[in-house]
Amino acid sequence: MFCWIYCKVFRRKLIVDGHNNAFDEPWISFPYYMDILMASSMVLVHNDELENFLREKYQNVAFYILPDKIPNFSVQHKNERSPQKAYFLIPLSFAPDEPIEEMFDAITLFLGTTKDPMEFVITGNYMRKPEIHDAYHGVQGIRFTGYVDNRTYEDLLANAFGVIALTKRQMTQQCAAVEAMGANVPLIVSDTDTNRRLFPQGAIITGIDRTGIKTSLEQFLQDRGTLLEGIIEMKTYWDQSWEKAFLGLENRLAIGRESGTR
Repeated sequence: MFCWIYCKVFRRKLIVDGHNNAFDEPWISFPYYMDILMASSMVLVHNDELENFLREKYQNVAFYILPDKIPNFSVQHKNERSPQKAYFLIPLSFAPDEPIEEMFDAITLFLGTTKDPMEFVITGNYMRKPEIHDAYHGVQGIRFTGYVDNRTYEDLLANAFGVIALTKRQMTQQCAAVEAMGANVPLIVSDTDTNRRLFPQGAIITGIDRTGIKTSLEQFLQDRGTLLEGIIEMKTYWDQSWEKAFLGLENRLAIGRESGTR
């Protein structure tokens, strides 16, 4: 609202970054919230599926698709801060959309049957789900780190055998998946239309039940070499796609300037 007032006073364009929860409660019902979105020059969303859904529901909002930019990490592989054995990195927010119990049950089953020494490193504030931490922190092969600083997180990411990023939500592009791609690390992601389009290579698409997750872990071990090649190719493709989308955004803004608006 403050941005909208500023733009009205100084005759500027208002561009809104519509993140995952921008169209959820309670925000969507907040007084004047939708009026401001409709009055904005553009509302940015990060994937095609979400844009198609929102455009049909909110026909007076000017949406534009700008995916998350793939980050580039400067950390070196095989850093001494990382665990010694091969490990999956699981960045968790311990939010309701994550199939946490199913995932930990699947990991426990997997650790009990695999012959490969493997560890699962869980970052994030596990005190949001203390019952999960209490139930699984003693399982050999599962390690909770709590919050870590950026450098430690990047070290863990760059040296990971794989990344697991699961959600119950549809039309969601997860930050952990984008970060894994930036670090050239293959991953396991939820079976959604969005993920199937975003990751035709470099990722195992999994159901989020415990059996599906365990099977995906086993498949990941077999296909990891091919997945690694695929994620590197996908990173190049995403970089090119983002540059094209950002150029389109710049062109729209330039057209507005030429027409006399700011």
